[in-house]
Amino acid sequence: MNAFLVCILPVLASFNFVVVSSPSRGLISYCRVNKATGKSGPFEDLITTGLSTPLGMTVDRNADILYVADPGAKAIFAFQLAQQGGNLMTTGQQYIVVPQIEARWVSVDQNGTLFFTDESEGAEKIAYVRYHPAFAQPSDLASLASGPKGVVVPVYRASGGLPMVKKPAGLAVDGMNVYWVNKEGGTDPTVGSVVKAPEHPPLTRTLDAVVRVLASNAENVYGLCASRENLYYTADPAAPAAAGIPASTSGQILGSKKFAKGDRGVISTELTKPRGCAWDGDGAIYIADRGANKIYSVPANMPTFLAVDVQEIADVDDPFGVVAVPAVGDSGAAGASVIAAIAAVLLVFAM
Repeated sequence: MNAFLVCILPVLASFNFVVVSSPSRGLISYCRVNKATGKSGPFEDLITTGLSTPLGMTVDRNADILYVADPGAKAIFAFQLAQQGGNLMTTGQQYIVVPQIEARWVSVDQNGTLFFTDESEGAEKIAYVRYHPAFAQPSDLASLASGPKGVVVPVYRASGGLPMVKKPAGLAVDGMNVYWVNKEGGTDPTVGSVVKAPEHPPLTRTLDAVVRVLASNAENVYGLCASRENLYYTADPAAPAAAGIPASTSGQILGSKKFAKGDRGVISTELTKPRGCAWDGDGAIYIADRGANKIYSVPANMPTFLAVDVQEIADVDDPFGVVAVPAVGDSGAAGASVIAAIAAVLLVFAM
């Protein structure tokens, strides 16, 4: 019976697939991470052809679609994901969602609307992709096989006189608001390192009246991800001092509340060159550290932003973008409780 217990517990373990882009290698790989222990398995290839310099990624969990920003290929691509036998895979087809664009970061909301940032000189903007109803919906990738059917709709643009759009980088969306970070001017309170605005601004108000700076405490900001109430963002070394926060000689992960300006803080300065980050939908934020060739994690649902030690998850070459894909059948905390109960029963029988 002891042998049976040892065999069944790994099967019952709750885990995520952590998917990572490696721009210098032109590929995307993944590993399995045990949500209870943070331990990971080896990285395996997910996408090895058709990409140039894959950077930011996002996943539509309702439709199982992985979106990849590839500025080297000047496109945003989409891949249909599937799971089988504890493995993550794509169906093999690569779809072009937006052509002729040098986007580096993407995010999709629960309605399937894809947003991206463009930091190109003279074209700095936050935009989304609108699909023509006669051709395609966000979840209908097959209709894109003959070519893109979406229209790019710029929402917030530097050329529109918004100072809060200055080399925009990572972004996150939640169905109501879009949040983004600025690589330049982040410590300028009129620009901001973290900015919030409605996904679809009301026509009755000017844009500068609905765009709000949430934090202005870091320069060289790259990645951004959101949990239920918090925003997490990464900054390169040499971020200057601002708002009482000392200058950094190392990479940082910082936090800001979604709904309260001023509630922010530095979570860790143990990183080297952090880039993308991702929430697993439960209790972890995963961070890609390009300088250290590692994936780290920090707690996702911090009531206040205090310094914590990052947890090393895995080693991988040149990580940039990162997303978390829950394993099929994983039900988060509820599933973990069921697993614990089953394990307890099995333990009794094993004695």
